[in-house]
Amino acid sequence: MRKLTLMFLCLVLAVASVSSIYAETSNVSSDKSKFYINLGALANQDFDVFWWQTGVMLDLPLGSNLFLTPEAMLIGYKFAFDTVYLFPGATMNLKFGNKGNEFFVGAGLLIYFYLAPEVGGGDDLMLKIHGGFIGDNIKLTIYTYDYFDGGLFDYLYIGANVGFAL
Repeated sequence: MRKLTLMFLCLVLAVASVSSIYAETSNVSSDKSKFYINLGALANQDFDVFWWQTGVMLDLPLGSNLFLTPEAMLIGYKFAFDTVYLFPGATMNLKFGNKGNEFFVGAGLLIYFYLAPEVGGGDDLMLKIHGGFIGDNIKLTIYTYDYFDGGLFDYLYIGANVGFAL
């Protein structure tokens, strides 16, 4: 599983590097990369357990309507920091609407790592499906996380966050 995780992270970094170079030299899109700090909440499908969430995202344009978003989220239970996870991953997104008031939908892969109570790696890739609104300096996102093992959508996490562009 460590090889798969390492390969996935290398792929994300390679695509992010190539796409940022392409975005800077391409005449197709006048969009610039945007870096966001996120805050939000996450719940299981029964809404009986809520988690806090914070992290970073980088929107890398790949054309006029397509962008790649590498991300890293810290997710924890309560604010005692007894249980904390790191969720790195990336999504491919499609946006539509007028510049400055755009909507987007996308999907990608995540993997999780335990940071507390013990440090360790998760062994399951997760599917992330999301959508939302992108303003000039704000990004509102509603998303779902789902494990690949078992049936699709058997056990969902549902969340929302707000991102502030720097």
